[in-house]
Amino acid sequence: MELAALLAQLERNQLVRALEQNEYLFKHALVQDTAYASLLKNERKRLHRAIGKALERAEPNAQNESAALLAKHFLEAGDDAEILMYATRAGDAEARIFAKAEALEHYRAALDAALRLDSERETIIALVTKLGRMYELRDEYTRALETYRGLIELARERNDARLELAGLLLQAVLRATPTALFDPRRGREICDRALALARALKDGAAEAKTLWCLLLLNGFTGNARAAVEYGEQSLALARQLNLKMQSAYTLNDLANYGYFAVGQSEKSRAASAAAQALWRDLEILPMLADNLNSAGVLEYCWGDYARAQVLSDQALEISERIGSLWGQGLARSFRGLRLIEAGAYGRALDELRRGYEIARQTGTGIALIAATNLALAYTFVGEIELGYRVIQIAQAEIEIPLYRAPAKAALAYLVFLRGEPERAQSILQDAHTHAQTELEFSYMPSIIVQGEIGLARGRAAQVVEYMETLAAYLIQLGLESFIADADLYRGRALARLRHFAAARAAFERAQSYAARVGSRRALWQIYARWSQFERAQKNVERANELDARAYTLIDSIAATLPEEYRAGFLLTTQRE
Repeated sequence: MELAALLAQLERNQLVRALEQNEYLFKHALVQDTAYASLLKNERKRLHRAIGKALERAEPNAQNESAALLAKHFLEAGDDAEILMYATRAGDAEARIFAKAEALEHYRAALDAALRLDSERETIIALVTKLGRMYELRDEYTRALETYRGLIELARERNDARLELAGLLLQAVLRATPTALFDPRRGREICDRALALARALKDGAAEAKTLWCLLLLNGFTGNARAAVEYGEQSLALARQLNLKMQSAYTLNDLANYGYFAVGQSEKSRAASAAAQALWRDLEILPMLADNLNSAGVLEYCWGDYARAQVLSDQALEISERIGSLWGQGLARSFRGLRLIEAGAYGRALDELRRGYEIARQTGTGIALIAATNLALAYTFVGEIELGYRVIQIAQAEIEIPLYRAPAKAALAYLVFLRGEPERAQSILQDAHTHAQTELEFSYMPSIIVQGEIGLARGRAAQVVEYMETLAAYLIQLGLESFIADADLYRGRALARLRHFAAARAAFERAQSYAARVGSRRALWQIYARWSQFERAQKNVERANELDARAYTLIDSIAATLPEEYRAGFLLTTQRE
């Protein structure tokens, strides 16, 4: 019986229905499944191969658009060469629109086919990199590491040093960045091996990438000057070899963990802007979002809240579009901090809570940042137990000083507010494993807890020394966002020591810096403490003026809070 007659009979029996252009559709999925299952395995493979070849012939100019469908048919047919070609194309197309689950499926299929075909080195490295990157974008860092280790195993089987080098470099990035797999010791071991291999093989691109990883390892462990040295070596080599992407990565992190950390703000801004331009040109949205987030954090630290807001908003928009939890968590957390500074406490708490919930899903260092910021915000509205529960994440041992110090300091402050000053002091000492003036991700928790514990325990002279040293260091680095807090505690401590002229000067400078950056959070506290000081000096008129300013700010902040937090915030103002 001819095909047309068979199809007509199936249509009469209501098993299929005709569509346009000689196309037919099964009327029920069960009929389709039953018909498919009745075919012998070899026959199914033959038909899938035939369909695949027919699609290739029918749409020779649309094979990229049909790559996923072609990959499906050739997967069923078991044709590895076609699987490799079309699954790679499909994965690339899906990766461009951040369809991560689908891209993972196709890259995995393409890699398996490449391994069965014993494909050339470059093909396998490219597929391992793409597959691992998709796992990283889904925050599945352990799966990414397993994928990269597979490349090392293959290198040993083939006795291929270049395959080994590629596998080492992929692992080095995971160990050098604040993922759940951050490990400075192991990272350095991997980098040492990679650097030796890169130089032995005269592979400049690999050497530049290894030097970049060493920048990261040193930056995240507080060795900023070494980070600058490695970063500048990496950048020089990348530019010499015209490695655009490596230049972008190196510039990005040289700005954040090198130049910023040693107080070279103009170099930091220039490097960040250059990296941002490269990410836009390369159309690599995850890294563009990361760059915008980081630049926003730096502008916040420098005290330019308006610029920080613009950058953070851009980072959040991109991060939400591509589904990056890392980017969303960081953007919302620092948006919340800036809202706190602006005195919009209600909106700030909403942003900080959302940022914390998102960041917790990543299993990375940003969860610690988000917890620190939210816990501290809870103390501002008198929610001590809520803050204490959130900051329990800081009980874990963190090997990244940039995250460890502020988190431990926030934990110490919460413990202090709960009435455990001795335990708070112990935690605070543990927070600072290096010099007290070491650059931290956020100085605010350290300043507050050092000041409060020192004053509560009658150590005013120590508070003055700490705050003077820190303020000088902050001014040197241009970190204007935190100088007002340091000067506020310096003024309070000087007043305790009866150094009245110096105390007044400290309050005046604190007010100047807080007004300059627009920190209503700091301003109301400065006015309240300064008023107490002037009243004690019998300067009643000046004290009343300062009180009026403080009350105006307090009322405006309270008005932004929902009822559940307003009373707690007003109680905290009575401590001032």
